[in-house]
Amino acid sequence: MPLEFKRTSRFNKDKVNIKVRKDWLSTKPTRYRITWRREIFRVKVPARFQATVLCCVPGNFEGGKTEIWAFVDSSKRLFRTMKKAVEACERHSRIWEKVLQCPSIRAVKSLFEGRKPNEIPKWIYGHIDRRILSVLMDNTSHRYSEEEDDIAYFDTQSLPEPEPELVSEKKQRRKRRKVLLKDVEIAMGQPLARKVRSDKGQPRKPRKPKTMTPETITPETLDLAPVTAPPKRRGRPPGPKNNVVPVENATPPKRRGRPPGSKNRPKV
Repeated sequence: MPLEFKRTSRFNKDKVNIKVRKDWLSTKPTRYRITWRREIFRVKVPARFQATVLCCVPGNFEGGKTEIWAFVDSSKRLFRTMKKAVEACERHSRIWEKVLQCPSIRAVKSLFEGRKPNEIPKWIYGHIDRRILSVLMDNTSHRYSEEEDDIAYFDTQSLPEPEPELVSEKKQRRKRRKVLLKDVEIAMGQPLARKVRSDKGQPRKPRKPKTMTPETITPETLDLAPVTAPPKRRGRPPGPKNNVVPVENATPPKRRGRPPGSKNRPKV
């Protein structure tokens, strides 16, 4: 349907000069806004028109939604003429009027190139089917699959809780069991042949006493090695340092150089 726009100054809170910015607002019930500007924060930019619409966006807000001014066409946000901006707003309103006739969410997605719209215009928010609106305002991901698009309303019951992961128990090494000779005999049912000692029947040698007594101490029991003298030390024999032998009444060494007092000696 054709839209009518009127000039407004309600968005010009900073009282910017009309030579820099102008705003137009559509009449009710729709809420479209067209803004012309050629300066942003005192920075000069090419003079263009912006077309926006007041939308409801789902999120973690009070009431589960919030209101923002969203672009009519996200692929083309700037227009050179006012006429192009008005045509974009009218095209946007025609698409959302068709949403009222859609029986399922799949039909709604076909109007938006196969994607679910996240921004719903406020002027049509209260007229959409509640079952479709509950799906559009659901901001959780992977809540439904592509095969269920023909269903207008999806069950939003809580998903089953995942089973807790089992903690892998530590593997305990099996203790090796000592194989006893008795167990082998029981398993085989007959006694095994034992090793025959080579000195069987002969008298054993006397054992060495554990404690040493003066009677049992002998050179053989002590197993002492012959004591040898320590090796002689090689080098200079001990004596005075630098082999200087003190001599009695020795004259001191002569001092080399100019005799004392010769520096200031008067010339003759």
